[in-house]
Amino acid sequence: TREKVQNLAIILETLRIKFVELVHLGRKSNDNQVGIILSLKELETLDIFIHTVRLVQRRFESIPGVENLRGATEKPYAGKSNKRQRKGDTKSSNGAIGPDNYRITASKLLLLLLENFPIRPLEHQYSQNSVQSQYELSNAGICSALAELGGDVVDADNSVASAPSWVDTVFSYIFPRLAYKSNDDDLKIDDPDESNPQAEESRVVATQMLLKVVKKLLLQAGGISGQFSKGFLLKNSLKRHELLEAFAGAFFPRLDFPFGFKGSNSQISGDIYDSSSADDVVHRIEKSASSSAGRAAALLVTSLVHQMSDGRGSGDASSLQKKGHLLILQMTSVLPLYLDAWKGLYPVESGLVLAFILSIVKQWSPVDNLPKHTREESQASRALTELCFGLRCSLDVLFVQTPSTLSSSTGKRSKTGVKNQSSIFESLPEPVQKLCIGLIGMLKCPTESLTKSLATICAKSCAFEIHADDRVVKTVSASMSNYIMEVMNSLRKSIPMPTYITFLLDSSGIQRAVGTQTFQKRMEQGNLTRSDDIGSYIFSYDRAIEHLTRFLSGSCKNASAKVLPMIRPILEQWLTAARFDTQESKSVSAHDLKKSSQTGRVIKQLIQTRASLSILAAFALDEITNRYNILKQCPNFFIPAEYLELDEKLDTVILDSIMSTCETSTVIWSASGGQFDDSIEQHLFLARMLGPATILLRYRDGMLKRYLKAVCQRISSLQGTKYQQKDSSKAVESTESDSRGISTNLAEIHMSALLLILKCKEPISISNLVVRNEDLKIALLEVSNEIEGLMKGGHLGYLSGKLQHQVKLICELGLAK
Repeated sequence: TREKVQNLAIILETLRIKFVELVHLGRKSNDNQVGIILSLKELETLDIFIHTVRLVQRRFESIPGVENLRGATEKPYAGKSNKRQRKGDTKSSNGAIGPDNYRITASKLLLLLLENFPIRPLEHQYSQNSVQSQYELSNAGICSALAELGGDVVDADNSVASAPSWVDTVFSYIFPRLAYKSNDDDLKIDDPDESNPQAEESRVVATQMLLKVVKKLLLQAGGISGQFSKGFLLKNSLKRHELLEAFAGAFFPRLDFPFGFKGSNSQISGDIYDSSSADDVVHRIEKSASSSAGRAAALLVTSLVHQMSDGRGSGDASSLQKKGHLLILQMTSVLPLYLDAWKGLYPVESGLVLAFILSIVKQWSPVDNLPKHTREESQASRALTELCFGLRCSLDVLFVQTPSTLSSSTGKRSKTGVKNQSSIFESLPEPVQKLCIGLIGMLKCPTESLTKSLATICAKSCAFEIHADDRVVKTVSASMSNYIMEVMNSLRKSIPMPTYITFLLDSSGIQRAVGTQTFQKRMEQGNLTRSDDIGSYIFSYDRAIEHLTRFLSGSCKNASAKVLPMIRPILEQWLTAARFDTQESKSVSAHDLKKSSQTGRVIKQLIQTRASLSILAAFALDEITNRYNILKQCPNFFIPAEYLELDEKLDTVILDSIMSTCETSTVIWSASGGQFDDSIEQHLFLARMLGPATILLRYRDGMLKRYLKAVCQRISSLQGTKYQQKDSSKAVESTESDSRGISTNLAEIHMSALLLILKCKEPISISNLVVRNEDLKIALLEVSNEIEGLMKGGHLGYLSGKLQHQVKLICELGLAK
């Protein structure tokens, strides 16, 4: 390590000598201005020199344990040359070259830079913008070198030990260049010069270097806070505040109140937003934020969080602390525009900015939520409240869906050419997405537009979860979608109940069922070869249905009485959408259905019917759990109408949807290539489809009996006879040969469905209900006898025999008990 320090000290001394030679080539200005005048050729040499000095200094600071190498006879450099040390000698009295000797050489070089700063162009080159930008870049590099060379020697009592004039010199140079653009002579760091790209690039790089120096001047040297902090390089607190104001004016000017801002006069301090801001402020911020200098400015703001204080104290220092606190809050209000300008292209910077905003919002306690005797009406607390109210509206831009014809994952144009909708939030990595949603949860009371955008994002996640091969728009993961719904569920008390219910319904994606369009396209192309393809599409929304039912039933106390009436129109719409027209189905072959544009719509209806039945079944189970002690006293353990908001009209709609679901799935299955034989696939498909319906048949009084009669009537009509309840021996009339195939399949599906319902054990048992109810037992025997008579002698006779056998087992079990 000593050898490394020795080599670096030698290099730095050589650079100092070369810099003296370079300075001799320049000259002082005639108007007695500070600095020296160098030509462009000499300026290029200076840039290389400054760049090398900075590299050497960084290398020295990166050496581990360099502070422990100080010799016993070495003393820190105190700004004056050692009398015992010869000029140019970098060795200590013990003959070794240590870190303090390196600092002596660095201090000498620092003094030389100060004596010749800033570098000025020749008189005839002042009017050339490209030349001025090159000199600005070189001077910015010198500022960075001064900060790096001189920023290491600061005492704990805030007194600068080495050449204190460098701080004032750098401040005097930077301050007018960061001042708000009120004068034409100011450096317009946020107005790009499109006519001269090279000059603009130099100006942006120069601004970045200056911002690094500003960071050194505004933050505590040697550390952020605590015992390792060495104080501020810029000791004058008033100058620090002026520099902070100039920085905020250049990159983070005050904005107008965001659209949709809601806050009372007592919650508005006027320190964050301005109702009379300039019209071009937003446009200017967007241009500045998109540049590398804008990103550096945003990161500098995130470092200022440790500088915030409550201003407790007395005197001018306390007043400046309060003003600095308010200024940081005001700059925070502009950061959402930076996130919008970045468009998710800089995830690291976006994550740091969001974490910074989150750390600010954590300090906020809404006054309305506090007891009256503890409410604070200070200016700082009202400013923080105003900021949080504004963030509720300004963060909406991260979630708004914007059109895009490119895939975010492959960068290729969509095959369909359709402009796909995507948001900035969806393009961010998942850890950054969690910061966004966590911030929404901290702010509470999300706006209606934000709620709609979040619902759209969750719906896209459900739609594309199964069909990843057809995805052209990047969306959030399933776990992220669930996290969004969990956070919104925690905020339900701060959202109007209709808005929250609408969010849950829209976030499931069931209303649109986008995935069914993909199924329709694959059917038209003939890509469906397996019989279970239809099931993968119909059941692809089961996760969304599960979340929807869980959050609906847990949205409030006694949800079946409060929430069910609110969502009943939607449920009825979904239930009635899947009604099946038998006469139409007889005239449509499987081959025609493959080419039909209605295939996707039919599958969408099946998904919606399954969702509505699942929601009703969830409410029924919820009532059974909550009112078990009351319901167990009811006859046969049925749920009375006063506990579950259902009636005969809705019961009829439910029964029709159950019948239509079975028949519709039969035709779609046949069209997709499935053979509706008595196979394992058919049983698994039907069992999964009929699961929610079985719960309603069990716990709704009279619904099972009505279902048995409806099944018998349907099978009788399919066989060409009229159902007669007392006479089951009437002969079956003949039907046309071209419709017998579809009628046979429909009769088979109804018998299979009835058989599965009677065999059901989980989550409830229908057979136990029939055993305890004499009316149901009689109705079941009549229905089974009728169906057996209708199917006698046909090729479905084996299935009717199975049904008859199962019914007899149930009835015999009842007699035995």
